[in-house]
Amino acid sequence: MSKFSVEITETLQKVITVEAQDEAEALWKAEDMWKNEEYVLGSENFTGADFCIVDN
Repeated sequence: MSKFSVEITETLQKVITVEAQDEAEALWKAEDMWKNEEYVLGSENFTGADFCIVDN
């Protein structure tokens, strides 16, 4: 029997509302809030998983 390395990637997703002058600022603010742990995604934000073989 062979052994394979399988990569598992989980996806978490949440939509938030951000006040900003434009889209770039909104993205910057959202990323900053996420980095400062104002938004922490958990199992309730799970949207799926992907599985793929990686090179051995």
